[in-house]
Amino acid sequence: MSTEGEDLGNCGDPSCDLCRNSKTILERAADAVFNDRQENYGHPSRNFARIASLWNAYLSQYGTTKIASEDVAIMMILMKVARLIETPDHEDSIVDIAGYAEAYARMLGIDK
Repeated sequence: MSTEGEDLGNCGDPSCDLCRNSKTILERAADAVFNDRQENYGHPSRNFARIASLWNAYLSQYGTTKIASEDVAIMMILMKVARLIETPDHEDSIVDIAGYAEAYARMLGIDK
């Protein structure tokens, strides 16, 4: 139960449902890109280059190996769009699209 004047949803704990739900889609995406994903997978340039390399290795059996790390970000956005076509109100996919766009911007040096 809250007390008058208590600031719910601003404790700063990323695992707090109140804090997580009080953030905008873009704030949640930035948290994922700059905190969780950065800690778990490294900078998007390195991580997406690794993914591109694996996708290229897989696609080489079909005679194609031209995917760049930036392509990975775009293709992941497209994957999330495909999922939204099935479930247009799936908030996680919307957050992920914003996160992939942020990662793409970081790879291009637009947002460091």
